This record gives sequence, structure tokens and C-alpha cells, in this order.
Amino acid sequence: MKSLQRFIQQLEAWLTKRHLIIVACIILISLIFRIIYFNQISHSPLINFHHWSESDMNFFDSWGEYLAEEDWLADTSFHPHHSWHQEIAELYFQDHTVEYQTYIDSIQNSNIKLSPEKLLLNRWFGEKKYHQEPLYAYTLAATYAIGGKEIKTVYIWQMILGIFSIILIYLITRRYFGEIPGLLAAFIATFYGPMLFYEGVLLRTTAVTFSGLLLIYLFDKALTGTKLKRWLILGVISGAVFLLKGPFLLFIIGVPVITFFHNYHNKKSTVYPNLIFFAGVILTLLPLTIRNVYVGVSPFSFGGVGSISFINANNINSSSIFKLDQRITCDILESTDGKFFPTVIETLKTHKNTGSFLALMWEKFSAICHWHEIPNNTSFYFYKTYANILNIAFITFYFLAPFALIGLFLSLIKKKQPWPLFLMIIVYVVALMGFFVFSRFRLPFIAILIPFSSYALYKGFKYVLTNIRYALLFTGITCLLFLWTSRKLPDGAHVDRYADYHVVEEYFYKAYYADLFQKNDHLQAIKQLKDQLSRSPDFINSLTGYNKVRSSDEQMIAIYYANINYKLAQLYKMEGNEFGANKYMIRSYELQKSSGY
Repeated sequence: MKSLQRFIQQLEAWLTKRHLIIVACIILISLIFRIIYFNQISHSPLINFHHWSESDMNFFDSWGEYLAEEDWLADTSFHPHHSWHQEIAELYFQDHTVEYQTYIDSIQNSNIKLSPEKLLLNRWFGEKKYHQEPLYAYTLAATYAIGGKEIKTVYIWQMILGIFSIILIYLITRRYFGEIPGLLAAFIATFYGPMLFYEGVLLRTTAVTFSGLLLIYLFDKALTGTKLKRWLILGVISGAVFLLKGPFLLFIIGVPVITFFHNYHNKKSTVYPNLIFFAGVILTLLPLTIRNVYVGVSPFSFGGVGSISFINANNINSSSIFKLDQRITCDILESTDGKFFPTVIETLKTHKNTGSFLALMWEKFSAICHWHEIPNNTSFYFYKTYANILNIAFITFYFLAPFALIGLFLSLIKKKQPWPLFLMIIVYVVALMGFFVFSRFRLPFIAILIPFSSYALYKGFKYVLTNIRYALLFTGITCLLFLWTSRKLPDGAHVDRYADYHVVEEYFYKAYYADLFQKNDHLQAIKQLKDQLSRSPDFINSLTGYNKVRSSDEQMIAIYYANINYKLAQLYKMEGNEFGANKYMIRSYELQKSSGY
């Protein structure tokens, strides 16, 4: 026991002296991964994913372009209009024909070129309110204004933020849990696939992940230091991060609370730091207030999408993922006209009793702790078929989940509590439980769980070497938690979704093949179609015509690959290869039969 303690102390001392070398290694390995990932997505259909008109990626792209080229103040109603938005508006107007006619008359008597449905949705979204928190859109706008409309530039700075996120995870972990857990955390973060994945996607996920880690680091520095300028920096950054994602308001509220209890022996010493902190926050939010007053909306409003999102995340028919209920959405928005707090109250009223709401909260909590990366806009599992580096970055929440939960418990019984980490956990859990548990929203939360996971692994290793009773208890709890967090997906659920295949076909392959056919380049078309077949999900290879697909998504994917086989058969026939033509025609028929088409 003593020899082990001595060895650990010597190892930690050795690591402490070489922490700059460790940081350099983290940067080098992370950079290599990102160069490979950038190259793979740049030479694949993935680079066009943001063109999908039904996605938030497309809206962020359009929003950034509009700000850069048209109006930096966004003095207009600028909101997305997806197909599900249209469905809600159409259902509403079925019951409000007089109001529909009023919109028609206003359009005919003015220069308005928008549809009645679009005008209604703009009203519900708050007219000139920003649709979402504006910082990410303005960052895109600045990128486009400086470097031109090049999406790859965005991915470059997102990957740089990703590298800094890994460094912050290392620094935070070694600060609260020691050198060895810090090294483990650096390894986990470097090889954590979903973190790398989102750096090549036009969403706020990477920026939010980095921002949450940065706030933890800065808050710790302010708490443990004596310089008041650290509180000003924390306030300025906190205000900026609030403009990136609204739930960080909870962090701003929590800072003075934790500061008060941290300095309970001298509460007067918290007054000036908190005043300076809030001065920094207000200073950062001042431009938003000025802009809102200028365009004629509430000075402190920053996002109009919250109401519709809250309705569909928390009504009686909601689940942990997006599940549109058109009738409930229309009824609530009719009574609240899109105002957020009245919408919250009306949405909660849809539950018949407290048990119904608690059941929904438990479903969301279970999804938070589950291994599945629930897709939204993009899918981690689909990206892996084109970006092989995501398979090398092999760590996922499937491995991490039980250790994260154990690490959280072990940290609660430590003498020195990581309060900034706990505060950020509250921020993310409230945000996830209050809205959706998509992979894109969960990743920032998982990033701050990595320090706890590494701490649990470190403690577990020590138990194995020093205390057989604790080792058995640790192993047993880990196994039980793993059985829960790694449970199978519900019946009908799966990791493959047709939307991803539709996007690459519509926004990449359609134009690509049209060009090849125009050039009569049949051989290149055959090569590319075979490449698409090689990327088919496992269930496609198991379909023989006698077994059936299990869901509508699998049905559409089967039809998609049936069409690819049919195209190959036609191309082989044009090339005079009857054997190849028959082979792919038979396979096309098998897939069609299995799909029930």
C-alpha cells in the first residue's frame, strides 16, 4: 500500500514537471486527427450537408450570410420556414379562415411577398426578435465577411476550438482530481469521436462545448485568486456565452451563489467580485439591448424559437426527442401568441397529473445517460461511413456513461468540491430536461463529465491494487450501471435514418451523376455507385427478399439502395455486361421485395 502511494506520488510529480510536454502532445495528436477529418469531409458529400433546407445548419448559414451581406442589425423578421412549420400554420388556418383571408388581403394591398403561413409564423416567433441566440450567427457572418462564403473556414476555427476544449478538459481535471486523472481525461477527450464529429458540422455544438469549459476554467481562477480583473473577464465571457446559448443564464445566476458559499467565512469579500462580475455581463449584453431597442423589440429578448420548442418538448405527448404535435402546438400558440412564459404554463397544463410530467422527465434523464447519439440535423453514425477517422476516435458515451455516474458520486464525497463543474452540470441538465436530449445538445454536457469519468477510472484502478472489497464493489456497480446505460434501443428505433441518405443524394450525388451521364462516363458512374453500396448499413446486407424491414426509415433506405442497384444494372447493360446487369437487377428486386415497395 505504501509502495503504491509512493509510486503514485512519484508519477504525479513526474507528470507535473512535464505538463507542458503533455499539452504539446495533446495539440499534436488532436491536430493530426482534425487534418484527417477535414480532408475526409472535404472530399465527400458531407461537405454539402448544410445545404439541406430543412436543417438548422442551413438556417445558420443563411442567417450568417444575410447579416454579412444585407443587414448587420437584422432589422427584419428573419426566421426559418421548414415543412413542419408550414404544417402547423396550415392546420391553424383550417380553423381560422377569416384570419387567413385577412392575411391575404394585407398581402394584396402591400408589397409583402410572404405567404400567410410565413407571416403567421413570424408573428409567433416574435417578428424582429432574433430567432435564436445570435452570437454563433454573427461569428459566421464575420467569417463570411472576412474570408468569403467558404464553409470550410468555419470548420477550421471550430476544429481549433475543439483542440482548445481538449486542453481545457485536461487542465480542469488535473486541477480538481490530480495529474493522473488529468492525463486520462486528455486521452479520453482526444479519442472521443462525437466531439470530433461536431467540429465538421455547421451547428453551435463545438462552440457551446468550448464555452462551457472556458467558463469553468475562468470561474475556478476567479474563485481561487485575488485579482478583481478575473471577475471582470469572467463576467464579460459569461455575457458573451449567454448570447451563444440561453441556458447559460443559469450559470450567471449561480456564480454569486457559489461565490457566497465558497467565502462563507468572509461574506463581505464576495460583494466587490460579484459587482464586477455583473458589470462585465451587462457590458457584454449592452449591444444586444441597443439593437433590440433600435429595431423595436423588447430590450432583453434574444430568441423567438423557445416557445415552439418548449411545447413540443414538454407536452403530454412529448418524448426525449422531437415529436411534433400539431394540434397541441396550434392550440397553445393561439392562446399565448408565442409569448414564452404563458406558453410554458399552457404546455404544462396539458399533463393530466404530476405523474405524467415526472414520467416524461424520467424518460429524458434516461436518454441523457443512454449510449445512443440521438441524431438531429446530422447523424454521428452516418458520418462514420464517410469519415473513417471517427472510427479511430473510438471512445463514445457507450464506454463513458457508467464511469461518469460513478465519478460524480465519488466527487461528492471529496473534501475539495469542484463547484464550478457542479454548477455547469446543473446548467446542462436543466437545458436537456427542459428541451430535447439530442446528441448535439448533450455533447457539451458529456465534455464536462469526462473529468469525472477519468477520476472514477483512476479510483477504480487504485481499488483493484489496494482494496479487494472496494474493487469488487466498484466493479459490481460499474456492471449494473453499464447494463442500464448500454440497454438496447426501443422496438422500432435504430441508428440509421433515411434523411441522411436523402440529403447526400439531393445535394451531392444528383448533380454528380447528371454530369457523368452527360459526359457518357459510365465507368466512373459504376465506380461511384459501387462505392455507395460499400457504405450501406448492416441491415441492408441482411435483406434477401424474404425478410422484411422493421421501420419506415429502413423501408426508405432499402428503396434507396434498390435504386442504386437498378442504376448499376442499367449501366452494365449499356456496357454490354449482361452478367453484371442481371446480378444487380436481382439484388434490386430483392431489396424492393424486402421493403414492401
